Amino acid sequence: MHVSLQLNERIPPVMRRVVGTLLLAWLGCFASGCCYFNNLNGPEQFERGYTLVLPGIEGPSHFNSDIAQGLRDGGLDTAIEVHDWTSGNFVNFLSHLRSVPRHRREAENLAAEIVAYQDAYPGRPVHLVGMSGGGGMALLTLEQLPADRRVTSVMLLAPAISPQYDLRQVLDRTEYGIWNFSSLGDIFILGAGTSVAGTIDGKHSPSAGMVGFRPPADDPDAYRGRVREIRYSLDMALDGNLGGHMGTSNRSFIRKHVATRLASLPDPNTSSGRAAEQPQPEASQTPAPGQADDDVPVSASEYQLHLSRAHR
Repeated sequence: MHVSLQLNERIPPVMRRVVGTLLLAWLGCFASGCCYFNNLNGPEQFERGYTLVLPGIEGPSHFNSDIAQGLRDGGLDTAIEVHDWTSGNFVNFLSHLRSVPRHRREAENLAAEIVAYQDAYPGRPVHLVGMSGGGGMALLTLEQLPADRRVTSVMLLAPAISPQYDLRQVLDRTEYGIWNFSSLGDIFILGAGTSVAGTIDGKHSPSAGMVGFRPPADDPDAYRGRVREIRYSLDMALDGNLGGHMGTSNRSFIRKHVATRLASLPDPNTSSGRAAEQPQPEASQTPAPGQADDDVPVSASEYQLHLSRAHR
C-alpha cells in the first residue's frame, strides 16, 4: 500500500482540522512582511545570467530572502530575483496551493519573462530555484516554455508536488536536468499536510519533497542522468538543515549545497559545456570524489527502496 493511502486512512477529520489550523498559524508567524532581500538584478549581473527564486505558498518571506542570499554567498554571480507568483497575501495560502487558473497564469507569465530575458541576453544561463509550492511552479513554468527554449537547471527545494508528476514532459526544457532536495523528516507539511490539503498538481499524497519522484512504470529509467535526488542526511544539520520543511531554505545550506552546484555547472554555449551535456556512459553514474552519495540519478529500484522506508 502506498504512503498516500496509509496517511489518508490514518488521519481522522479532527486531526485534519488541527493540521489546517496549525499550518495557518505557521504561515502567519513566518510570512508577510519578513522579506528583506533586494533583488540583485543590475546590468552587470544580467550579463552573467538570471536566477529566479520562486517562494512557497506563503509568498514573500525571510525564507526566500535566505535562499537568495545563500545563492550569492555561494558564488553565484548571476542576477537573482525573488519572483512572487502568489497574491502576496499569506491568508490565501490554500488558493496559492490549489488554484489551477493562478498556476497556469503565473506559469505563463514566468515563461514569458524567461523568453524575454533570453531574447535580450542570448546564451546566458537561466536557473530556476523553487521552494515548496514554488518548486511545483518551477515545473509548471517549464511546461509553458516554447519547444525551442530551455533553462540551464532547476533546483527543487522540498517541492510540494506529487511523486507521480511525470518529469518527462519538462526534462527537455532543461540543459542539465533537475535536482530534487527531499527529506523523510518533512512529515508535517509534505506528509500529512499535502495528504490533506493536496499538492500543487492536485494529488492528495505525500509530496516529492518528502519521498522523491517516482519514475514512470512504463519507462523506469526515464529519469536516469537527468533527475538527481538529494535526500536528507544527518551531516546536513551542520549547515542548518534539520530535515524539516524549511531546512533547505537555510542560508548556510543554500550556500554549500545549492549555490556551489549552480556555480559549477559548465556554460552550455562553450565546447566544454556542450560536451558535458551529452549523455555519459553508465560508469559515470557513480559519485565523484566529494560528491554526496545521493547526488546521482534516480532509478525505479532506488525509488522503491526509498519509498519503503517511509512506511516504517
